[in-house]
Amino acid sequence: MDVNGTEWPLGVFLPDVPEVTYGQQQQLDVSLLDKTTILQGDAFGRSYGIEKGSNVTQAIREIIETTGELATGIDDEGEQLLTSVESEPDDSKLQVVNQLLDAAGYFSLHTDGHGNFQADPYIKPARRPVSVEFVDGVNASLTGLYLPEFAVTRDIGAVPNRVRAVSQSEEDLPALVAEARNEAGNEFSFEHLGHWRTQVETDVQTTSQAALQAYAERRLIELSSPQETVKIEHPPYQLTVNDVVSFESREHGVSGLYTVQNQDWTLAFDGMVQSKLRKVVDL
Repeated sequence: MDVNGTEWPLGVFLPDVPEVTYGQQQQLDVSLLDKTTILQGDAFGRSYGIEKGSNVTQAIREIIETTGELATGIDDEGEQLLTSVESEPDDSKLQVVNQLLDAAGYFSLHTDGHGNFQADPYIKPARRPVSVEFVDGVNASLTGLYLPEFAVTRDIGAVPNRVRAVSQSEEDLPALVAEARNEAGNEFSFEHLGHWRTQVETDVQTTSQAALQAYAERRLIELSSPQETVKIEHPPYQLTVNDVVSFESREHGVSGLYTVQNQDWTLAFDGMVQSKLRKVVDL
């Protein structure tokens, strides 16, 4: 992508399902899939086990390399599994990899702009740097413009204020339990509601008590975050999924920190980008 002389890579993609429209001119539409699709479309076809004590990122490297792809973006400095992991024969290799990453407290597998696979430790959204500041009005920065029409959605029906995570157990290793609570601070907290809304997650694969606690805290944040999403349209900026941005509409009184959930790019001379943003909840 090149915008006003600034260039950055968007990724390495696999073309899929081309559609040709015939008329006075021929038009070809092609879907582009990122390289995690390779793992999504592959499975071991048998039960695949990873032993207790295995290095998580080393196991992930080995799974990626069974597809014929290189895992140059994955280092071997990672957590060790507290319990063994066994996948079902029809589980995709991407499912197995993301299961391991969850256990270690990492982001799901993704690729960078050069197509290299990435496995990064999870960072709470409120701790990530702000990549772009979207502001409306005449004093807005040229690097944070967006079209005046935007949509805000609030989903509050099933927001918990407590998550209890229970790990897998083995004969010589009892299950670990971790709990994250939203005791005070917003409209879904125990202080505000006067009662607990508890989400229980069992058989969680983990590497330690600390990793299980981080998992519970992450799930509480994720389950609290859907309370507000914003859809905006803007010029191309150097943004990617999971980046944090600030958004402010002074005209309508909407503002806050948001994570980028997905983007829809129109690759044309005057193409715009549609971004779905989810409000950051810091618990």
